[in-house]
Amino acid sequence: VGSVATSSPVFAELDFTQYYEVVAASLSNPIVGGSDTCVSTIKTAMDSVTKMLSTPTGLTALGKLFNTCGDLSTGSKLDITNFMSNIIGLFAGVVQYNQDNRAFEGATHTNITIDVVCETLQSGSDPLTQWGVLNTMLTDGQCTAFNYSEMIMAMRDTSLTAPAAEGGRQWTYQTCAEFGFYQTTDGEKQPFGSYLPLDFSIQQCEDIFGTMFDQSFIQDRVDFTLAHYGGRDLLGTNIII
Repeated sequence: VGSVATSSPVFAELDFTQYYEVVAASLSNPIVGGSDTCVSTIKTAMDSVTKMLSTPTGLTALGKLFNTCGDLSTGSKLDITNFMSNIIGLFAGVVQYNQDNRAFEGATHTNITIDVVCETLQSGSDPLTQWGVLNTMLTDGQCTAFNYSEMIMAMRDTSLTAPAAEGGRQWTYQTCAEFGFYQTTDGEKQPFGSYLPLDFSIQQCEDIFGTMFDQSFIQDRVDFTLAHYGGRDLLGTNIII
């Protein structure tokens, strides 16, 4: 008797800073179509975003570039962070599922791989404009959501027909109640700035599942998970990860 886990959190941790550092490392790796130039191009685009986020005019221009579902300049701080999570997450999604042969399952955009991302970003004179092009490619031209309250309300919907019932709510609850694993930009070895801090993920836990799911509670659950399952010193045997 044994078990196979193809995508299992082994070492639970609250602030998973390594995630976006691995995304950056993959985007710089020529074996999979990346390069150091690709990562530096992303950094250049992020520098432009930083400047534009500081003014209403810049926010409006960003909204047009990324086709947001409404005027970004009217958004709250949480709305802006949610927007950044969505556009930065484009890179994470491509890296995480790069060339993973999911097309037969009905997965979309499997043809947009790391090499396509890097080529797209570097094919024009302005990296930020090219990031907008990449966004259009990966969203099929649909508007980019950023409204934090609408996202929270969708995640609170417990009906079996809700979009979040496909797994989003379940996964989020696991992170809030068991192992954290929040994919933040708190690490230094990545080009995405500091726009996705740990407290943004903690805030979502509290807003979706209740105020008891604060950082202290989640850290306690992470500690329990490590003690119960053994972390890197797994207590089980005959396990393929």
